[in-house]
This record gives sequence, structure tokens and C-alpha cells, in this order.
Amino acid sequence: MSSNQGFLGINHPYKSSRVVVIQAPYEKTTSYLKGTARGPRKILEASGQVEFFDEELWADPSRVGIHTPAPLNFIGRKPREVLQMIAREVRKSFRAGKFPVLLGGEHMVTAGAIQGLKDEAEFSVLYFDAHPDLRYEYEGSKYSHACAARRVYEMNPDLVIFGARTFCEDQAGFLKENPVPIFWAHDLARSPWLWEKIVPRLKPNVYLSIDLDGFDPALMPAVGTPVPGGIGWYDFLNLVRAVAKKRRIIGFDVVELRPQKGFEFCDFTAARLLYRVLGYALHRELKIQLK
Repeated sequence: MSSNQGFLGINHPYKSSRVVVIQAPYEKTTSYLKGTARGPRKILEASGQVEFFDEELWADPSRVGIHTPAPLNFIGRKPREVLQMIAREVRKSFRAGKFPVLLGGEHMVTAGAIQGLKDEAEFSVLYFDAHPDLRYEYEGSKYSHACAARRVYEMNPDLVIFGARTFCEDQAGFLKENPVPIFWAHDLARSPWLWEKIVPRLKPNVYLSIDLDGFDPALMPAVGTPVPGGIGWYDFLNLVRAVAKKRRIIGFDVVELRPQKGFEFCDFTAARLLYRVLGYALHRELKIQLK
């Protein structure tokens, strides 16, 4: 892939693009399997195989214009500086009337996006992850990927988590005093009607954070911290479609892909997911009637 090749193998000019895909290849605190820093590049490479025309939406979402700048360079940067860099890029795009899509890297990059948007709009954060990520610190760092949702909550307490299925006592103590709504994977599997309870918890504007380990490892094994019992492709998309129909998605991220040889289908799955979610988010501009 050439250095100026963007999402879908194209790169529209910034000025005429509605969407900006921001690459944040940051990985410092991954605590199990390493390699998420390569995620953004592999998603972009695989996206060249994604068809422009979406068979569900019956439209070509790319016609809104998609610009992919060069990846952010975090060499020598401390975690706080990394988040500030991401915040500046997301804020700049949002203020310019663009739709920001952030590619990680580890999940802590989401805190940078929220930092960039928190003074620009009032919104809920819909956080998809196998882990609640509500620890105050982990392995001596407040900037660990295991603390990403906690840092988000400190900036924007209107947080809703779904798909989680592993936990620790420390986070249970936090939830006693901070009632963050969590829709656990096991409850969603046993009580399908719970899916309908998620959208009403959200404000009119929503930022969506997608940790790929929220999906079942059978669908997405190429992640740093896989956990059995995850969410399926269509269950996830049905929810995002419902959110897009009833709320306004103002940006989203896709994080924690850990590219692996022999599992290139995961890179493509992530790219296809990004494109479908983008189509949902911009359906009004594209004049698409969501079913």
C-alpha cells in the first residue's frame, strides 16, 4: 500500500471529504498479546478489497468523500501527549464539519477522541468491549488500555457499555458508587429483549467506540485479549443500525485489531465493519432509508 493510499484504496482531497480516517497506531500497555499498533495499517490495506457499493444500504457511502491523512507519529511521546495529539486531530476534523473515524491501536486512544469532542457537543459514549475497562489504573498506569472507559467516564459520564463478559472486584466497587449501565454479554444472550433497552439510554448525539474483542473470537480471533462468549456480527449491526435511526452518531473508532498471519480475514472484517457503520452513521446525508 502506498503512503498516500487511504481507506478503500482511495484518498479524496481533505477539503471535499466528509469523512476523515485518523490513524492512531498507539500500543504501549497491551497486557496479553502484542501487535495492535499494526492494526490501522492492516485495516487500510484490507479495505482495498471492500466493494464500494453496499448491498444492505443499496448505495455507495464512499461518495461523501473519505480522506485518510498520514498516521500520527507517537515516537517518544508520553501517554498524555498521545491523547492530546489524538484530541487535536479529532477536534480539528469535527470543527471543520468532518466526520471523524479513529483507527487504533489499543483502546486508550478512545480517551483522546473524547477529549477532543467533549467541549464540541453533548453526547453519550456507547462503548463496545469484552472488558468494562473501568479500572482506575492497571499495572501501575492510569493510561492502560484496561482503564480506557474509566478515563472516558471522567470526561463524559454519559457512558453505556455493552458486550462485556469479564470483570474484577475493583471495578465492582467502582460501580457501587458510579452506576454506569453495563449490558453484559450473557444477559444479552439470555434475554434478547435487553437489546431494545440500550438505545433509550443514549443522548441524541452518540460517539461509538468499537473494541474488536467485543465480538466472539470465532468471528474475530485477531485481538490482543480474546474472551469467549462474544457478540455476533448481525446482533452488533442491528444495534448500531437502531442507534443510527434514532440518534445521531457523531464519530466512532475501531480499535484493538492484532493482525496475525493466517487470519487476514480479520483485517477485512474490520474494514467491512468500518464501512457498514459509516454508512449507517451517514444514512441521512446519503438519503438512505434504514430498514
